[in-house]
Amino acid sequence: MNTDKEILFKRFIFNLSFVVTSYFVAGFFMFYMNPNLKNFFLISATVHLVGLVVLYTIPVGYIKKALHIYFIYTLVALFLITIFEIINAYTTALVWWLSTPASLFAVYFGKKGVRLAGLCFLLMSLACILSFVLRYSIYGDDLVEMKFSTKFIYLVRAQIISALCSLLLIWFSLRYVYQLYLLKIEQMSAMLKTDADTEDLLNMNKEEYKYEKIYTQIEEYFDQQQPYLDANFSMSKIAHDLNINQVYLSKAISYKKNMNFNNFVNTYRIAKAKELIQNNPHQYTLQYIFQTSGFKSQPTFNRAFKDVEGITPSEYYKNFL
Repeated sequence: MNTDKEILFKRFIFNLSFVVTSYFVAGFFMFYMNPNLKNFFLISATVHLVGLVVLYTIPVGYIKKALHIYFIYTLVALFLITIFEIINAYTTALVWWLSTPASLFAVYFGKKGVRLAGLCFLLMSLACILSFVLRYSIYGDDLVEMKFSTKFIYLVRAQIISALCSLLLIWFSLRYVYQLYLLKIEQMSAMLKTDADTEDLLNMNKEEYKYEKIYTQIEEYFDQQQPYLDANFSMSKIAHDLNINQVYLSKAISYKKNMNFNNFVNTYRIAKAKELIQNNPHQYTLQYIFQTSGFKSQPTFNRAFKDVEGITPSEYYKNFL
């Protein structure tokens, strides 16, 4: 699991744990008059709070192993609580059967998630059938009625809070699946781009590859040695220094820049001249500038400068005075 998926997964589990923890905390305050329920909610809230604290400190692999145990516990607990509640005419646990399959599908994304979600619905159906059978066996034809009382009000509040928490869990689960889907699309796009770049490189014929390498050597040579500052610099000089045939040098420059050797050298010389003008326009004369830049004569300098910049050196020079 890569880093992006780990961050996404941990955030999702944190959101689920936070919602469940909030439910247990709310239950602790709602059922404070019932010691058994109060203790159950207190223990459950404490366990989940500890889980929230350590969630970002343990590797994802350990979180997934812990989730296996947690989901088994959840399914068994829901199964038993559902039977107990329906026998006693409660339905609070039923809403959690809606969010549990969504969470399982999100965690075990794919075929395994679908199978586990299906198992949830089977367990819920079995719990409902067993509860009705047991309820009939216990009460017979008598109905268990819930009278309007303080206890009834608490149960209604618990039902509302359970429904809200369940909806939040479903929303977080669907949101995580959507984000995971977007992440996979992004990764696939990056892979396709890399494959396309590799294919372009493989499709490049040997001749083009050779000129690419030669031009890279030329650029490094010009940047490091600045041979163009010598007015007598020629192709024979670079051919000797790089130990490359002059024909190959010329073709490499033409292939990459679509210009001849002289024009290529002049682009470097003009860049140097512009640098001198911009940095010290009052200190240097145009004669000093073209000589320092590697040009033999001012007419050659003027012509080359205008071909590249579209204006004469004098006009360019005036802009910085």
